[in-house]
Amino acid sequence: MASAEEVRDSLVSFAESCNENAQLRIMNKDWNRTIDIHATDHDANFTLLSQDGQVTVADGKPAVADMVVEAEAELLTQIFYGEVSPTEPYNDGSLTVHGAEQDVLHLDFITAILWG
Repeated sequence: MASAEEVRDSLVSFAESCNENAQLRIMNKDWNRTIDIHATDHDANFTLLSQDGQVTVADGKPAVADMVVEAEAELLTQIFYGEVSPTEPYNDGSLTVHGAEQDVLHLDFITAILWG
């Protein structure tokens, strides 16, 4: 079982990968979103912020979120390290994503570019 700190580390790695990818920086330039990442088994929240093409991570639940991504810590860690595609866990209900469909698809596309 992954710890809340391991979830945070995977999010930081994900943000760094996004920021190092020129194609993603351009694609995300106008995708300004605040995403609440919730590790359900630790009741831990992190904020993933996409702003002007840069992705950052902060501890805690955002005051307002455009999307909420929820799963157990182990699954979140695997997804944000690129070890597991989010598609199957999303389809089987172990990963839930709340937000506008276009934002869900955008986030899925980011993972496909990074690890596809």
